[in-house]
Amino acid sequence: MARLTDDAGETSGKVPRPRQDDLVSSAFTPRELFIKSTGVELAKREAGGLPKLSLTTIELQWIQVLSEGWASPLRGFMREREYLQCLFFGGLLQSEQIRECEIGFPE
Repeated sequence: MARLTDDAGETSGKVPRPRQDDLVSSAFTPRELFIKSTGVELAKREAGGLPKLSLTTIELQWIQVLSEGWASPLRGFMREREYLQCLFFGGLLQSEQIRECEIGFPE
């Protein structure tokens, strides 16, 4: 089982991350999709010039799924090829390895 610690190797009030030497492979580490606190204002200014989208509750929940890393190693929504690989192989084929993925779809 991975030992969960912060960068200093101690438990803090934050959600801990597994230590790098405890990970089987860094390829399976979820990508960070949140903006660091130092870049929030810049991101807001940049987003102000982008087109606006109206999202349903379900669409907003899918954005949350991506941002929290539940769909890792996906970097965005699945394309048809990725979806078919998951259906057929039970995971994504990358570098001749199968990566498991459990993605649920609303009924």
